[in-house]
Amino acid sequence: TFEGVEVVADQKVKVAFFNMGGVRLELLEPTDPTSTVAGFIEKRGEGLHHVAYTVDDLQGRLDALKAGGVK
Repeated sequence: TFEGVEVVADQKVKVAFFNMGGVRLELLEPTDPTSTVAGFIEKRGEGLHHVAYTVDDLQGRLDALKAGGVK
């Protein structure tokens, strides 16, 4: 479900928000060629930048990931 668009002027991006069955998807579009997002796209091309998760115990999850060898 499309939730809307927000312009984040200080980041020089436009963000479109979607809710997909409890998963929130954010698509970013640079509004200025000097933005960080524009630089990322120029250097690496369009695509996935990062994935974020919500967890109840952040420190516990970080400790478990580190113990499992995740850097």
